[in-house]
Amino acid sequence: MKAHYRIAALAMLVVVCGCQPPAAKEGEKVSPLKLGTVDVMRVMEEQPETVQIRLDWATQAGQTYTQLANATDKARYDALQKQIAEQSVAWQKRMDTFMEKSVAEVEQEAGKLARERGLDLVVVDNTLTKTLKYNNGEDLTTDILFRLQNAGK
Repeated sequence: MKAHYRIAALAMLVVVCGCQPPAAKEGEKVSPLKLGTVDVMRVMEEQPETVQIRLDWATQAGQTYTQLANATDKARYDALQKQIAEQSVAWQKRMDTFMEKSVAEVEQEAGKLARERGLDLVVVDNTLTKTLKYNNGEDLTTDILFRLQNAGK
């Protein structure tokens, strides 16, 4: 659960300002801001690396818990409990590193899309934290997912 709070905190940093329009001169009409939105949790959940990290954890945990259930003496049981704790710390570190990298990539791609499309502001939609909800902006989520998934190809 700690990872979700870290993701939420990092995702709050993803609010990206795009190209700001020049200040209106006296008597000029001010145009409304052009907004975009990003569903950060969807981007994170649909990354292949997220799926792989979860699969690795489930496999590792399943094997260890099976061994734990079959432990015949206290020393073996205690050693496996220690191994589970160590694996949990390693998994959390791997997930945290991945999430930090992913948030930076989402921020970078959101900035690029904002500039390309002339958006003034990109609003983050994050279900884990209270965020500004703006449903009329251009949804950049799919475009960011596409760019991130094709970046390594």
